[in-house]
Amino acid sequence: MMTTILTNSMQPYSLVSNSKYQIFDNFLEDPDEVLEYANTCQYFTAEEYKKIDPLESVGNWPGLRSNDLQLEFPDITHKLNKMFNVKVGWLTFYQHLVSQNIGKPTPHTDVRWDFSGVIYLKGSDGTWIDNEIVPFKYNRAVCFDAHIPHHPLHSTTDRLVLTFFSKYV
Repeated sequence: MMTTILTNSMQPYSLVSNSKYQIFDNFLEDPDEVLEYANTCQYFTAEEYKKIDPLESVGNWPGLRSNDLQLEFPDITHKLNKMFNVKVGWLTFYQHLVSQNIGKPTPHTDVRWDFSGVIYLKGSDGTWIDNEIVPFKYNRAVCFDAHIPHHPLHSTTDRLVLTFFSKYV
């Protein structure tokens, strides 16, 4: 049986050995400000991103991704680093637009990283993690071992998340 940690983001992170993921509701202090900033960003396909950072475009991910946002959001980066004892290496907005007609998502792992996560900002679809679905909830952070198969869910609404990828310290 899977154990899920439901906690307020102000509480310390605790790892449960048999959990596949952790959930933190109300993760960002001002998610509306983050969402507003997302609306000003430029987004790139995986093919376009290869020109920006070839290492991060190894996969042929669907959807659109922003540039790395660690410098724009140092408080979020610091919170993630401290909360999970990691070093965030990549923090981006990632969106799936209905107009892109993205096909059925396929499970993948984030092979270059140790620990990954998404913070839900827009949409109605959650995340599939190793045969379990974590529902969408505005400003919910879903964090997991990067080597566990996962994929975003998308259907009839545009989806926007803040993604992070990190290495253990």
